[in-house]
Amino acid sequence: MKGLPNKLTLLRILMIPLILFTLMFDFAPGVPSLHYWISAFIFILASLTDSLDGHLARKYNLITNVGKFLDPIADKLLVTSVLLWMIAKINADWFTIVAIIIVGREFIISGFRLLASLGGHSVIAASWLGKVKTTMQSIALVSYMLVPTEIHILALPVFYIALGVSVLFSIWSCADYILKNWSIMQQGEKE
Repeated sequence: MKGLPNKLTLLRILMIPLILFTLMFDFAPGVPSLHYWISAFIFILASLTDSLDGHLARKYNLITNVGKFLDPIADKLLVTSVLLWMIAKINADWFTIVAIIIVGREFIISGFRLLASLGGHSVIAASWLGKVKTTMQSIALVSYMLVPTEIHILALPVFYIALGVSVLFSIWSCADYILKNWSIMQQGEKE
């Protein structure tokens, strides 16, 4: 059991090139949309490893510095990789702005967490707002992967709704995070 959460995190990172490969290359032209279905399935598995590694680490007291470092990086790599593929695929200014909001929020939160750790504070836990953001983000990304498939009539509206909610919660959770943790930014400043 020891080391399993970190192995799951590494597995999530290793799944990213596989997701991108299956998104970009139709390796089974005789079976329409198969590569999109496989991409979505791998993405869902990768997302589930995020929940599982955190659960195991907390339940069995297997929290490590490596895990604290790698877990958020794995999450951001997973989402950012698919967002970059989507920017190329959608090729629209509005989506580039959406992606910048989503990724920018992650940079801001990562910066706050870095300052907290440098200042000797404990790790700042994710709020329910962040968890809603992450869930809606995953739904949006998976549904977009499925747009080119036979269920596009369902996938496209789900994509737009989940993406809109994800952006709203990205902004809201970022503002909430900043307000609740502003004291970390002010530490060390001369008055």
